[in-house]
Amino acid sequence: MTPLAMLLEPGSRLGPFEILTRLGAGGMGEVWRARDTRLQRDVAIKVLPEAFAQDADRLARFTREAHVLASLNHPNIAAIYSFEEIDGVRLLVLELVTGETLKQRIARAPVSPDEAIRFALQIADALEAAHAKGILHRDLKPANVNVTPEGKVKLLDFGLAKAFALGAASPDISHSPTLDADPTRQGVVLGTASYMSPEQARGRTLDARSDLWSFGCVLYEMLAGRKAFDGESVSDILVAILDREPDWAALPPATPAPLRDLLERLLRKDRAQRPGDVRETRALLEAAAGTRSTTVFPAPGRSGSSARRGGSRALVAAGAALLAAGAAILWLSIRERDTKALPASKMLAILPATDLTGREDGRQLCDGVSISLGVKLQGVLNLAIMPPSSPAMLKETDPAKWARDTGANLIVQPAVRQMGDTRQLSFSISLAGSPVQIAAGEVSGPAAEHFRLEDDLAQRLVAALRLHLASGGPVGTPAPVSVPAGEPQTDYGRPRPPRAL
Repeated sequence: MTPLAMLLEPGSRLGPFEILTRLGAGGMGEVWRARDTRLQRDVAIKVLPEAFAQDADRLARFTREAHVLASLNHPNIAAIYSFEEIDGVRLLVLELVTGETLKQRIARAPVSPDEAIRFALQIADALEAAHAKGILHRDLKPANVNVTPEGKVKLLDFGLAKAFALGAASPDISHSPTLDADPTRQGVVLGTASYMSPEQARGRTLDARSDLWSFGCVLYEMLAGRKAFDGESVSDILVAILDREPDWAALPPATPAPLRDLLERLLRKDRAQRPGDVRETRALLEAAAGTRSTTVFPAPGRSGSSARRGGSRALVAAGAALLAAGAAILWLSIRERDTKALPASKMLAILPATDLTGREDGRQLCDGVSISLGVKLQGVLNLAIMPPSSPAMLKETDPAKWARDTGANLIVQPAVRQMGDTRQLSFSISLAGSPVQIAAGEVSGPAAEHFRLEDDLAQRLVAALRLHLASGGPVGTPAPVSVPAGEPQTDYGRPRPPRAL
């Protein structure tokens, strides 16, 4: 028994924490229920693996990422309270969530389509809130979804896969930090690999659609009671993810047709064919939920129904389809109404970019991106860049405070990520005073081409705003730049070279 294992046992103490019971263990460390004697509340503490805690670079990367994750405040996301070192032991202090994991729930009893949709909508709400801050989960699976006795969903280990990961991307799936390996069978993986998107399995850059793939895997497993992609070895799982379709026949007969269609879109190998974001996915889930009160799908080959009963089912199915279509139309009309409500003159505040680079100079790099965006967008018609009232605001990350300080009606939150030599710049746009994200975009490429990436990001940002301009104009093209009469037009204030005649 290691000194750490001897230290952590029921009844022992670790600083202010009284150890109560062991909750579990995985690639990211052991989890214990403990009593915080300072605040008189029960918490979960996750003790980091010894090898991890001794890696200074990895530990510094994790600390920076934990700061970002601590900014998440959502009822469906388990909170991170603190990251501490006590008596040489590194540990995370987390919100203690009661109930059972979704993995346990699926193993205990079948999950009905109604219940699966309720759980999925809560997961989608949590993902949307995190994606709006530029944070991906990266390790979404039933074991990381908790269901309380009241039926409330809490996502666990949000973003910790990235925090624990090594700094560079690797095509070796075994580097995934939360793979649950069976020590008695070499190469057997019981967990995370089955939920990896094709792009994650190939070691490529991830985005929100990668989380949506994992979301689709979780939704499928709730409905079918089995994994969408499985195998005895890592190679078997990879082959299934990259080249095979799930067994769609394993879905229960009562699964609504809109829900089947959504699953097929979520689990498409080409992420460009998946839903564009969580908001769209949630709208499709809500449309599927609208069919549940009336829709009945008989199992293939079932006999004994009378002609009149069959006719009734046909009418019910037709009515359900109309309900689903109506829900989708309603959602689209709401989006269009929100679009038309936006002012023709847009006042934009650009927040300090979120640093997800893991670099020592990451903050300086991110500040440069925010400043660059402000400069490049100067002069765009119907767009005003609202500067902060004081230098102190340049360290403020609360969108509501920026809106009050600058008078902006639109808020842009940039983010900068880096994996190896690949750098990704992204943005999300929201209405001032509202958590609603109305647009987002990203660009990625070699870090050595950073300035080109900044130019491309500015183009994407203007193109996204054009989707909401009341004056119209082609989608996906930058807004025109206002320049004094008689001077050549420029792109974002840069002189355009004379064109040869």
